[in-house]
Amino acid sequence: MRSLLVLIDGLGDDPIDAWGGKTPFEYAEHPVMDALATTGGLGHCSICEQ
Repeated sequence: MRSLLVLIDGLGDDPIDAWGGKTPFEYAEHPVMDALATTGGLGHCSICEQ
């Protein structure tokens, strides 16, 4: 099994008025990350008690 962990810096940036209220990530073009998101999977594992 192969896995890829992607850590993206800047996702918590504030919106910029000059960019129509979009954050830098929303304003940027990122076709490779979009392709990974559509073909990948997402899982969640919690090791803490409910």
